[in-house]
Amino acid sequence: MGTHRVGTPLTGSLRFLRVTVVTVTVVVLAAAAHLVGGAPVPPSALFAGAALVLPSVHVVSRRRLSGRTLLLLLLAGQVVLHHVFSSAGSHHGVEPSILAPEMAGAHLAVTGVTAVLLARGEHLLWAVWSWFWRTVVVPARPPSPSTPVLTVRPRRRPRVFGGLLLLLTPVFRRGPPIESSPLAAVSG
Repeated sequence: MGTHRVGTPLTGSLRFLRVTVVTVTVVVLAAAAHLVGGAPVPPSALFAGAALVLPSVHVVSRRRLSGRTLLLLLLAGQVVLHHVFSSAGSHHGVEPSILAPEMAGAHLAVTGVTAVLLARGEHLLWAVWSWFWRTVVVPARPPSPSTPVLTVRPRRRPRVFGGLLLLLTPVFRRGPPIESSPLAAVSG
């Protein structure tokens, strides 16, 4: 890998991917709900909605996105984009209300499921990145001359078989402690 800097999901192209997926999901979810409610969504309203949602998602994506954060982004996006789409399109006298019980229930259910799916995707992205970092990037890096090479041996744990404790590490010192040895009493 040389001097190439490997980004994290909080930087570079992986952050761009996360921001894009969440923004597109918020806009498409709101547009689909608007269309199901019987109102058209002009393409200009989609772009305006994305332009409104993108900065918020970009700010929030500076850290790992939790399910709660994603749910709040999606809910806020539903409300804001409902108004954007309503003002951009003509409803021919029919104004679908986001607060109508059946509409609110549908919005909440779909938004909740979508937030769970996005949270799982975020978790998967971080898991894959973590695996990639541990197995590809770190082993490929040569140690720097100023950093001492430290070899860490994993500590073995004792195992219990049938009530007996068997140590898997070798015992290097044999015999009783020096203080209680008969030779210590004679020579001392």
